[in-house]
Amino acid sequence: MNAGKSGTASGSTPLLPDEYGNLIEGVRETANSMIPRNATVVVVSRGDEELLRIGPRRALHFPQDEFGRYAGYHPQDSEAAIAALEEMRARGAEYLLLPSTSFWWLDYYEGLRRHLDEHYPAIASTDDCMVFELLATGAQPGAGDADTHEVSAATQIRQLAAPLDDLLGALLPADAAIAVAATGAGDLPSFAAARAVHLAQGGDGVASFLAAAGDAEFAVIPATAYDRMYGAGARPDSVGPWRLVTRQAHMCEVWERVGEAESPAREDSPARVPQDGAAPAVPEPAAPRPRRGLWQRILGFFRRT
Repeated sequence: MNAGKSGTASGSTPLLPDEYGNLIEGVRETANSMIPRNATVVVVSRGDEELLRIGPRRALHFPQDEFGRYAGYHPQDSEAAIAALEEMRARGAEYLLLPSTSFWWLDYYEGLRRHLDEHYPAIASTDDCMVFELLATGAQPGAGDADTHEVSAATQIRQLAAPLDDLLGALLPADAAIAVAATGAGDLPSFAAARAVHLAQGGDGVASFLAAAGDAEFAVIPATAYDRMYGAGARPDSVGPWRLVTRQAHMCEVWERVGEAESPAREDSPARVPQDGAAPAVPEPAAPRPRRGLWQRILGFFRRT
């Protein structure tokens, strides 16, 4: 979709109240589906506070004055627009949100459009808004040819973090010891005291990851690690003392430790025989650990979703 041709041009007839309300809702839906929670977003808002209400995200007016308020005017030219954008990016802005009422920017500020095309991918392009990821650098698909399915690896990881937190919070006990397969920095969910197990620590492959999980009760493999974990190979349902609990194609796998790894018998430690000649005592097997209603939690979670 070519945003410059399909959007509202500067000076065109303003939207009716109902139409503008629908635009606001569309912007929020796009933000919720494409922009991670807690991300910093600069919005070409024209001073409208409603456009900054996009959920649990830090939304800022763009352009803005030294006090963070809407500047009250549009940039004079492309050079000024690029300078303002790069200043906000240096101060922590991670995404640029352009409502359809400001699509004319991409025609009027041709230099800005080329700057976005060359450096920052458009990760969402709808009738209501476009979203550009400011975390990336280098040549990217053009703004007019944005593909909402082509999202950088960093964005995929951050988008997965919130639903993964929700899933783990719904399924696992708050005090559970969890190991999470981490493929890089920043892809660890914040749930409880989850511990990252970087794949380089145990090599690639699910068996290596689970072996490196230590004394964790549960192990989680985010979908972003599937390719490195499995490649084109088969995906087992059990590995040693671990059993697969759930596998969600676009979210994660959750594994539970249901037994202890077998320890080889020590040949230099013969069984102790009582002096009265009675048979040696055989220790009773440890009672199985309580399941903590995990399957019930899983069923309940996916019924809700």
